[in-house]
Amino acid sequence: MEQKFRTKAIISLEFQDLSLEELKNAGLPEAKLLPIPGK
Repeated sequence: MEQKFRTKAIISLEFQDLSLEELKNAGLPEAKLLPIPGK
């Protein structure tokens, strides 16, 4: 499908019920980063 439509597949994960401290300890970013369209 990626080749047919010239796209790139991206997998996104969201974690619920984690505190900021738990995110830091797990090495995850504290803020949700959104992709910039067209970049």
